[in-house]
Amino acid sequence: MVYFGTNNLNLFKFHVDFNTPANSTFTGPTVIPVAAFSPLCGGGTCVPQAGTTQQLDSLADRLMYRLAYRNFGTHESLVVNHSVTAGSGGGVALV
Repeated sequence: MVYFGTNNLNLFKFHVDFNTPANSTFTGPTVIPVAAFSPLCGGGTCVPQAGTTQQLDSLADRLMYRLAYRNFGTHESLVVNHSVTAGSGGGVALV
């Protein structure tokens, strides 16, 4: 599980032991520093839509899509993204 804090990601690890459930563990967080960012619209509504004045919620108060995990044998990788302020507009940060 991952959630973001102030210019960092907080990683929790979950190990399941199906044979002995009492041996299952949930540990963390491991703090992973990232480049400084500001959530798009402060996590609120400001994204314009064509053909209407109604704006969309940036959903920048949470990580977007899903956390993807890959084990390449020699190394492991996590990929996630979220909406951020980029100059005078918005963008998607891929972490």
